[in-house]
Amino acid sequence: EICRERLNPGGFITQWIPTQQIDPDDFKSMIRSFLAIFPHSTLWYSNTGAIVVGRKDMPIQFDLEIARKRLRNEDVATPLSDVSIDNIYQLLQAFLMDEDFLHRYAGTGPLVTDDHPTIEYTTPHATLSSDGPNITEMRNNLSPISSLFQGFAKLPRSDRRKINAATAVRNHSLEAENLIAYGLRDRAAQPIKTALELDPANKYLIWLIEQ
Repeated sequence: EICRERLNPGGFITQWIPTQQIDPDDFKSMIRSFLAIFPHSTLWYSNTGAIVVGRKDMPIQFDLEIARKRLRNEDVATPLSDVSIDNIYQLLQAFLMDEDFLHRYAGTGPLVTDDHPTIEYTTPHATLSSDGPNITEMRNNLSPISSLFQGFAKLPRSDRRKINAATAVRNHSLEAENLIAYGLRDRAAQPIKTALELDPANKYLIWLIEQ
C-alpha cells in the first residue's frame, strides 16, 4: 500500500517470489496479496523464481517499438544480456500470465499482511526443495504471449510470427524445467532441442542442454 501511494499514475512495481521451498498454496497467497493492491498485474518467470509486475491504475500492455528503443540503451541491454536475454522476443519468453489468467490462477483465499504474516509460519515447514509443483501449476495456466499486445492482429506479420514462436519456445522451455525439477533430466533434452530449433541463439537454452 505504501508503494502504491508513492507511485505515479501508470507507474510500475515488480516483486520477485521464490518458486522453490514454498508450497503452491503459499505461493498463490503471495500473489493474491500483491493483486489485492495492484490488480493490474502480470506474471513472469526466470530460472530463479517468479516475478510479478504490477501497474498503478491501468492494465499492462507491451509496446514493441518502445521496447526496441529501450533495448538500444546499454544500461538496459547489458543487465538483460547478463541473464541470457539478448532481444525482445527472448524477453517475452519470460511472460507467463496476463491479468485475467493471473487472477484466476491466484484464486481466492487468505492474504499475507503485516497483521497476518502467515508465510513466516508455514514456509519454514515446507518440505518442497524442488520448484516442480509450482512450475507445474503455472504451466497449466499460461497465457499466449499475444495477450500482452493491444491490437495484436494489426502488428506486422513478421512480428506476429516471432511472438508466436516465442510462445512455443517458452512452453517447451518450461516443460524442460519442469522435468528437470522432478529429476527427469534425460527426458528434458527433447523439449530443449525443440525450443533451440526455434531460437538457436538462446544462451540459456544452450547452457541448459549442456548441463
